[in-house]
Amino acid sequence: MSQNYKFEKFVNVRARLGEQLVSIGESGYFSFNSAFFHHAKIDGFKWVNLFFDKDNAAIAFRFTNTEKEDGVMTLIKRESGASITSRSFFANHGIDTKIFAGRYSPKLVKDPQYGDLYVINL
Repeated sequence: MSQNYKFEKFVNVRARLGEQLVSIGESGYFSFNSAFFHHAKIDGFKWVNLFFDKDNAAIAFRFTNTEKEDGVMTLIKRESGASITSRSFFANHGIDTKIFAGRYSPKLVKDPQYGDLYVINL
């Protein structure tokens, strides 16, 4: 007797699945993984604003296309996500990247003053 198989071909090889993550690198950068890049639709933006809440040890990101805003940083996009170099941000806020280097799960927060922010807690 032969078995009657009903195979389905797997074709979604480059699917952006998995946990959305923001990484802090020891050398002073933020990296946005592919899952977060696609979920937050970062590809549609050119710049990002950074915010820091010292009391809650939280960092927020607001993606924008408004170049003339104070403090915007250029998003460096690549096939597997995006990043920003931000040594001045870390130094200004006394954040030791050797201590806080690692991966963080961002959450979307609706801020009354700044709109949609993606927040990570250190």
